Amino acid sequence: MYINRRAIFVLVVTVGCIVLTGVLMRNHGMTDRRYSVSDNGEDEMEKSQHAGWTIGPRKEEKADTLVNHALYNKSFLQKFMKPGYKHIALVREPISWFKSAVRFFTKFDRGEIRNRFHYTKPGPLKPEEVATNDSLLFVTRFYEGLPHAWFHLGQLLWYGFNYADRNNITAINSFITSLIKQADVIMLYDQLDASLVLLKRKFHWTYLDIFYKSYGFTTKSEEELSKKSIERILSEDVNLGDKLLYDSMNRTWWNYPELREQHFWEEVKHFKELNREVNTYCLTKNELYQGVFVILASEWHEALHVTHQLCSYLRLPSTNTNMINQINDYADKRCSF
Repeated sequence: MYINRRAIFVLVVTVGCIVLTGVLMRNHGMTDRRYSVSDNGEDEMEKSQHAGWTIGPRKEEKADTLVNHALYNKSFLQKFMKPGYKHIALVREPISWFKSAVRFFTKFDRGEIRNRFHYTKPGPLKPEEVATNDSLLFVTRFYEGLPHAWFHLGQLLWYGFNYADRNNITAINSFITSLIKQADVIMLYDQLDASLVLLKRKFHWTYLDIFYKSYGFTTKSEEELSKKSIERILSEDVNLGDKLLYDSMNRTWWNYPELREQHFWEEVKHFKELNREVNTYCLTKNELYQGVFVILASEWHEALHVTHQLCSYLRLPSTNTNMINQINDYADKRCSF
């Protein structure tokens, strides 16, 4: 089984809840125009500065892959995706997710929340500020098509959970059980390297498909939460549902047979070291450098050739608004599922 490497880059970006639009991609090689997709299958030209990909599908076609971040809707994907697509379910420990969401959604260049609460100081709000202010903690979105709340049950809502059932623990547990059954592979953000190696093994990828760059945004002291705030965030009326989701997916992930093999964890250690080595190499080369970094074969991989093109994407700054499209441009066209 071979899956387009686009998927893994998208996953890495989406982990931090930083991409808000879902786009279905058709694999053509050369592409023409950009389309958005409505539930009825109507084609609409999308006004975008990132034109160049063929987005769809049109009525007579099915999409190869879902790019960026979208609310999960199984029936929609079954209708518009080619048969046999794989569902890779990613989850993040809820306190870590909450800190990331606050950091991103209250940045100075993101106006909706800041304008509504008249925040003018630069930099994002602190998680403690949000956790101790119910007006912020339960702030809702103005627009449809995205989760109802910013910081409340964010992960469950991105997976398509009905916000009206947020106080129904039975409904939450039933939804989580169904979601896990639908997932072909689960990934844990707090075990990202191991999750990437697991994907590589299951989908016959190479290390060139899973190298990534990690971005450090804040110091630990800036994101400290009091014990009381942590208890509040994980309480039944706030984000207990996300905790139940994480706990269930965490148990499922640790039950994968590959994880019981010592050789697997040795490969994870090797990948971590190799990823650091590749990133160090790429950061020393400017965009004009055309050389190739050859990594000798090991027991886990054949010889790898790190090209200037791969390096250019590992060097992309976190603020690059065209990052996703540029990364997709790097992805090859060997999608066969």
